[in-house]
Amino acid sequence: MNNPPEIKTARLRLRALTETDTEAIVKLFADPALSAHFAAPLTEPDQIREMVGRRLSYDGPAGMGHWAIER
Repeated sequence: MNNPPEIKTARLRLRALTETDTEAIVKLFADPALSAHFAAPLTEPDQIREMVGRRLSYDGPAGMGHWAIER
């Protein structure tokens, strides 16, 4: 996998998505209020895990990939 570079500011950190982020993403997307903003509902945990898995397996150009955002 080609990871994006890490970017830090005084308040935020953008870093490469990792497998350890999966359950936090499942919890986040399980909220119907958040999921309502997407074209298709993403409230099913297995569906979300599959989505994260696709992003983790991304094999695009060097330095490209998916970020996790931390405060």
